[in-house]
Amino acid sequence: MTRDQAIERVRRGLGFRGASFQTQAIIDTMTDAQLELERAASLPWFTLSEDQTLSLATTSNSVSLPTGFLHEAETKRGGVRYTDDTGAAVYLTKVDFDYGQSLYLGEDDGPPEAYTVRASTLYVWPRSDQAYTLYWSYHVAQTSLATNVENNWLLYVPSVLIGMTGRVFAQDLRDDAAIARFAEQEERGRRAMLADEIAREHGNRDYAVGARL
Repeated sequence: MTRDQAIERVRRGLGFRGASFQTQAIIDTMTDAQLELERAASLPWFTLSEDQTLSLATTSNSVSLPTGFLHEAETKRGGVRYTDDTGAAVYLTKVDFDYGQSLYLGEDDGPPEAYTVRASTLYVWPRSDQAYTLYWSYHVAQTSLATNVENNWLLYVPSVLIGMTGRVFAQDLRDDAAIARFAEQEERGRRAMLADEIAREHGNRDYAVGARL
């Protein structure tokens, strides 16, 4: 579903408003709804960029965070990693910045051992003794709705954005029936999003007692 198709769904839910009804205001409100969703502590699978590469230069401690970075993915083995000379994955330990400084400040250059996510950089300790390719999975902001696009929110859970947007306008219009419809639509979309996450996490997993994970 494209942005403009979603706008039409909002207008329909408000009582088939005209084609020019509050177009920019609806776009702005839908954009705000997307930003609100992407500030959540838990994000859906379709915002995930898996096993992306970052280049850590020689004698460097930091790499710029990727464009649109939201937060790193939760993984069972760890976050940032690189591959050593034997081909084995080496996972870095995530630490607070102050703790990392206390451990590594003044230490010799060497292979990456620890990292901190800062405001605009991924900070790595100790300072690198050579260039490294780091691998990292993280969540990123989806394509802006400033133009008529279909981003992943509108592709996978359009009812969430439509419901959140329509509810704002229904409240402004003091239309209780529309408020209820949009709230139910948003809730239905959120339930579907949660069900999809659960299915992806637990589908075909063997949870028998004593089974290997």
